[in-house]
Amino acid sequence: MSKLTTEKLKKLIKEVLTENKKDSMILAEGKDSKYKRILNILQGEVPDVKTVGLMSGQNPMVKKVSDLENANRKEDLEKSVKQKGLEYIRIGAEFGGHPEQSLIILNPTQFQLDKLCREFQQWGFVWGEKFPIRPGETFMAFSMM
Repeated sequence: MSKLTTEKLKKLIKEVLTENKKDSMILAEGKDSKYKRILNILQGEVPDVKTVGLMSGQNPMVKKVSDLENANRKEDLEKSVKQKGLEYIRIGAEFGGHPEQSLIILNPTQFQLDKLCREFQQWGFVWGEKFPIRPGETFMAFSMM
């Protein structure tokens, strides 16, 4: 399990923003506010967000599938996340050379993400958990699971 540092995560987000300018993939309207919100969450600066998960339901086990199947898998993942009472933010991503429509899931448990990962036959997910640095100051630590 390798650690995903804040700097690596920022770099990945910037790469995704640069590579994916399509409205369907990333930050369509209000790019600045959505981008800032995402960064604030991922930096652990949003008090109500204690954990995050980044995952996709597309391209199971890093195998490219049809656009129609990926669209259905995206919709099914969003429905499953909503049914669990969780909020999410849509993001664009790339894994194994395949562009994917992914989610940042807010305040999941690691168990919930593991179950979703298995349900959607995913290679893994990014787990983020807020840790205290000192009183009143926290940071989000990330791991690839």
